[in-house]
Amino acid sequence: MTSRRFPSPLGALLLVGIVGCSLLLVTASVLYTAGILVVPTAGAQERTASGESNDSPQTARVPLGEERENVTLLFGQTAIVDGVVPDLFSCAQNINLNGRVNDNAFLGCQTARISGIVGGDLFFFGETAYLTGTVEGDVYASGEEFRIEPGASVGGNVVAAGKRLLVAGDVHGAVQVGAGTLTLSGSVGRDVDAAVGSLEIEDGARIGGDLRYTTPSPVEIPVGVVAGGVTYDAGGGETSTGDGAVGVIGAVFSHGAMFIGTFLLGITLLRLFRPAMLRSAGALSGAPARGIAYGVVAVVLFSVLCLIGAAFTAGGIPVGGVGRLFALGGLWLAPFYLAVPVTALCFGEWIHRRAFGRGRGEVAALATGLFALQLIGAIPFVGTLAAIGVGCAGIGGMVLAGREEGELA
Repeated sequence: MTSRRFPSPLGALLLVGIVGCSLLLVTASVLYTAGILVVPTAGAQERTASGESNDSPQTARVPLGEERENVTLLFGQTAIVDGVVPDLFSCAQNINLNGRVNDNAFLGCQTARISGIVGGDLFFFGETAYLTGTVEGDVYASGEEFRIEPGASVGGNVVAAGKRLLVAGDVHGAVQVGAGTLTLSGSVGRDVDAAVGSLEIEDGARIGGDLRYTTPSPVEIPVGVVAGGVTYDAGGGETSTGDGAVGVIGAVFSHGAMFIGTFLLGITLLRLFRPAMLRSAGALSGAPARGIAYGVVAVVLFSVLCLIGAAFTAGGIPVGGVGRLFALGGLWLAPFYLAVPVTALCFGEWIHRRAFGRGRGEVAALATGLFALQLIGAIPFVGTLAAIGVGCAGIGGMVLAGREEGELA
């Protein structure tokens, strides 16, 4: 009987998944114990700064009067900050910031209401944000709508992209916006640069610097609103071509980075699990349809296991509040990242044999297969389906190799 230096492909995959899940849960437990991670409570009575109660079991809160010393992470359906935190990171569905963030706030949500104070910069990405409080630094916003309501104040600049931007409060710096609609009824201390479909400047608004705007047609600027000069650009072919070039360059860099990262991962796997990788690619090459079918079944079963894991409590943390972020994010995608090099090896070897009549080495096959898969992945819609198929095929190859090895044992 020969000794086995490498684990079976399926065993290696399961080992990586189990270790990854354990590390994520341990990390979350450490953050929770250190007071950094705030998770949804289980039916606890909540009370807002105004005294209103809230019995929602999906609310994560920093209560009024509490001053935290660590960076704070908030998850759940609703996140409420009534106290004081140094830095805030939150991906809850709804965020109410009524207290104070001493430094920066990073908010990714459906709806954010900021009535408190952000001592540094505010970063928002989501659907709608209502700013009625104060941001002492800059605002960077991307979403459907960002509203700087009357009485709100931004000490620095506002950089926004989305569908609608309202500036009805005070912005002491400059405003740079690319949006469908910009409505300006408050004051801006410096320049306004706007590339929008519709620009509305109301009486009583104030721009302390220059106004440079791009719209389909010029708009009427009330007298006395702009302290500096006004520059209008109707846009046109030159601007559109530039934007298109930037988009193409960005896409090329994105796919290039993905290619390099996956290629390095594949090289690493070949060094660590070379026999397992070659067996998996060979098994997939011998029965591609069966491999994809096995892969689909394995992905479905793995997804069910992730969902079951997210329904339980581990390490003192209600996993239902944050577990899906871990289990269905990094853990669920981990097998796909591990499987892509297997499919690339198989595909690259097939291309070499069709083009040259023979293989040209494992590294060359990996590079060729990944390059071809990147080209297919760049096709709109088809690329998404291909990416799913590539992951399922690689996982299926691992399963086939594991079955074959088990039958030979």
